[in-house]
Amino acid sequence: MKKKLLVCLAMAMCLAGFAGCGSKEEKKTEDVSMDIHSVAKEIVDNGNFTDIAEINKDKGISQYSVGDAEIADAVTYFSSGATAEEVVIFEGATDADADKLLTAAEERKEDDYKTWQDYKPEEVSRVDKAVIKKSGKYVVFCIADDKNAVSAVIDKYFK
Repeated sequence: MKKKLLVCLAMAMCLAGFAGCGSKEEKKTEDVSMDIHSVAKEIVDNGNFTDIAEINKDKGISQYSVGDAEIADAVTYFSSGATAEEVVIFEGATDADADKLLTAAEERKEDDYKTWQDYKPEEVSRVDKAVIKKSGKYVVFCIADDKNAVSAVIDKYFK
């Protein structure tokens, strides 16, 4: 009898454990919605940037190999060329488009690393700290001195 009771309790604990798994993690990504321009401004205000300004989004997008990804909106901040600083937020038309934009951001980081390694090696440490995050149809790519502050801003919206 005791053995059966222990087995039942063990099974109940396992089931309770499975039921509690991932309730936050399983939040549907389509629930994520944000004003990318406000978020980018908040990142710029908190990321300890020294040389960054918003540029025309088409010009900014042209720096990325986005392929056939459909972009619903984007906001782009770049440095004057004196630093590696950069903030780009893409809003893909769909999650699948955002996946392509995520790949483009990852490729951009690799390209930036190579560029800055040859041009201005002291900027490589900034590129190493680049933040790349995706949630739903949004992708954020950021090169800043304060990676933790940037991540904290993004995480507020990518819960």
